[in-house]
Amino acid sequence: MGPLDTVIVFAYGSNMFTVRIRERIPSAEPWGIGQLTGHTLRWHKRSTKDGSGKCDAEFTGHDVDVVWGVLFTCPVSEKLYLDQDEGLGSGYDEKEVEIITKTRALTAFMYFATDKDPSLQPYHWYKGWVVRGALEHGLPQDYIARLESVSSIPDPDRERANKNEQLLFPHPPC
Repeated sequence: MGPLDTVIVFAYGSNMFTVRIRERIPSAEPWGIGQLTGHTLRWHKRSTKDGSGKCDAEFTGHDVDVVWGVLFTCPVSEKLYLDQDEGLGSGYDEKEVEIITKTRALTAFMYFATDKDPSLQPYHWYKGWVVRGALEHGLPQDYIARLESVSSIPDPDRERANKNEQLLFPHPPC
């Protein structure tokens, strides 16, 4: 697969967790980590599926504001699956951004929230996915600490919570 057949995704929320993004794009491959300047992480994107708060990299224009994330490559042909799961055009839109890595700057695309409510909080399992992805890919410790300090709430739907928590704590094979 050549560069014209792939797209680079900047994941900064639950999609940082490789297991999670591969549910949506099975052939997604982590490329490395990077930072998006002039944006700040918020948990105010209204989920169209469960009403809770999801991540948003909100534009501030201030260079001191930084969102860390994971860069994944995926086939252009599979991006449609991610668009559908993210609700492109219905709560999220997309844009190209410049991501700074250890070795260079590169262009990637990312989703940003269009349906926001600052009173929302994430469910425990969603926050867990975000933290797990940050740990998995070695984001800076101070950034991980900030993620861990975010308030979250229990999911009132225990069946959904149990299903989503299984990604965090898979049962070992018998």
